[in-house]
Amino acid sequence: LPLVQVGSKSKPIYFPVELCQVANCQRYNKKLKACQTTSIIRFASTDAPTRNLKCIDMVKKSNFNSDPFLKSFGVQIKAEPMIVDGRVLPPPRLEYGKGNGGRQIILTPKDGAWNSNEFKFFESASCESFAFVSFLPPHKASMLQEFCLQIVRTCRSTGIVMPDRPKYYEQAHKNDSVEMVFKRIADKCDRDGIKCDLVFVALFSSEQYAQVKSCGDITFGLVTQCILPRTISDVAVKKSYSTMLNIAMKINMKIGGINTKLQEDENNALVIGVDVVHPSAVETHLPSIASVVGNVDGSVTKFHASVKIQPAKQELITGFIEQFSDRLLEYVDVNGIAPKNIIVYRDGVSEGQFMQVLEEELPALRRACKSFASNYRPLITFIVVQKRHHARFVCCHEAAARGRGKNIPAGTVIDRVVTSPNEYDFFLCSHHGIQTDAILCVV
Repeated sequence: LPLVQVGSKSKPIYFPVELCQVANCQRYNKKLKACQTTSIIRFASTDAPTRNLKCIDMVKKSNFNSDPFLKSFGVQIKAEPMIVDGRVLPPPRLEYGKGNGGRQIILTPKDGAWNSNEFKFFESASCESFAFVSFLPPHKASMLQEFCLQIVRTCRSTGIVMPDRPKYYEQAHKNDSVEMVFKRIADKCDRDGIKCDLVFVALFSSEQYAQVKSCGDITFGLVTQCILPRTISDVAVKKSYSTMLNIAMKINMKIGGINTKLQEDENNALVIGVDVVHPSAVETHLPSIASVVGNVDGSVTKFHASVKIQPAKQELITGFIEQFSDRLLEYVDVNGIAPKNIIVYRDGVSEGQFMQVLEEELPALRRACKSFASNYRPLITFIVVQKRHHARFVCCHEAAARGRGKNIPAGTVIDRVVTSPNEYDFFLCSHHGIQTDAILCVV
C-alpha cells in the first residue's frame, strides 16, 4: 500500500496516498527544468520604463504619507523616483588577430556588444583530432554531419587548425550511460595512441550536461563541447553565423587559444575571482564549495582555478592562503616575475559580512604575499560585487535608452547621491540588458 510519511524519523506517521491532497501555491525549492526556467524569465521580463511606472503606481497605492507610524517619526516618501547623475565609461578596445592584408583587427564595443565582418582570434589554437558523441536518435546523423561541416569551416575562418571530420564517432545506444559512451571513446584513443583534443557531445536534453562534464573533466580528462538539438538545428539548417562563431570562440579557449585581449593591458596584474557556492535549502547533506580563480598570463586571458569543499553555509573561505598562494606561484612560474598589482573580485558577501571579510581575507592575502617573499608588497585592490539589491535605474530621456529593454547604456556608473557617504561604493551597468531591465552591480 503506497503511504505518505508526515511525521518525524523517530515518530513516523503514515497516511494512504488516496486520502492526501497537494496544497496549492507551495514554494518549490528544488532546481527547475530548463523549460520552466525559460517560462519564468519570459513571464517576468519587463522593460525598464514599464517597471518604473509599476513601482510608482505601487508607491501611490500604498499611501505611505498617511501612515501614522511614519508620521510619528517625520518620515515622508515621495511617489516619484529621485533623479541622479550618471556617466558612461569609455569602452575598452579589443585586439584580435591579423586579418586580410596583415592588418591587426581592433574592435570598439558599442552598447556592450561588438561585431565584425572579419574575425581572426588573437591566438588561434590547433585541434589535431576531435571526436563526436551523439545521444540523439540515429536518424539525426546526417544533420550532425552537416553541423560538423559548418563548425569546421567557421573554426578555420577564425584561424583554428582543424581536420575535416571527426576521428571517432560514437552513437549512444538506448541503454548506454554517459560514462559507458565516454569509455568507448577513451579506449579507442588509448588503443590508437591518439590524443583527442576535443569531443563534441550532442545532448538529448540539458539534464545530461552535468553528467557529461563530470565524465569529461574528472573521469576521463576529455575536453567537451556540448550542443543541444536547437543549437544543432541553428547551425545545420538555419546556418546561423552568430551561433557558429559563439561555438568557435568556446572551442578556441578550451583547446588553448586566446580569442581577444584588451589593447590597454593592466600593467603586470594578477586578477583573482573568489566565490563560495552554497547548497540549496533542501540539500542539507551537501557542503559548500569555495573556488579561487586567477590569470596565469600578463594579458589576463588564461585562468587556472582551485576548488575546495568546506562546511555548509560558511561564506568565509577555509584555507584561503593556500588557494591564493597557488594562483600567485602559477603566475610567477609562467611570467618569471611577481605581479605588481593584485585585483580581487569577491562575490557572495552581504553588507553584514564586509568587516569580517576585510579583517580575515585581506590580511590572509598579505600574509600569503609575505610568505612568497618577505619584501614583496604588491598593490592590492579588494572589490566586493553584489547584485542582490533593489535599486533600479531608468533613463530620464527615452532617446538615451538602449535595446528592447530600454535600459541605461552599458558602462554607466552612478557614484553619487544614492551611494554611501563613508564607503567607496558605486553602481555599474557592466552589460547590455537583453530581455528585461538591467540589474546594476553595486561595487
